[in-house]
Amino acid sequence: MKIGTFTKHKDNTFQGDIYTLGIGRFPILLEPNDSSNQNAPTHRVYVETDDTDRYEIGAAWEKTSKKDNVYVQLVLDCPSFPNPTYINLFEESVNFYTANWERPKPRTE
Repeated sequence: MKIGTFTKHKDNTFQGDIYTLGIGRFPILLEPNDSSNQNAPTHRVYVETDDTDRYEIGAAWEKTSKKDNVYVQLVLDCPSFPNPTYINLFEESVNFYTANWERPKPRTE
């Protein structure tokens, strides 16, 4: 399910919006995370507020699919969320990405 759009900038930041019925518009910024640890996130995820403040709400990793397509997986978490939320950014055209979310499937035991 498409829930937003993002633009990738030359400095490897992503800026965009996520839309949900419960929260409304959610302006998001992904900034590169410089780390020598190969398991560290490639980006830090921030929500931007109207008063120019921003708050860290997650992390993101650049990944490669089985079909060799590169995408970005965001993990958002917040005290008001019942669980972390996973969102994938897929490039639709040069430097333009869509944010996609799917409800997790229930675990069967």
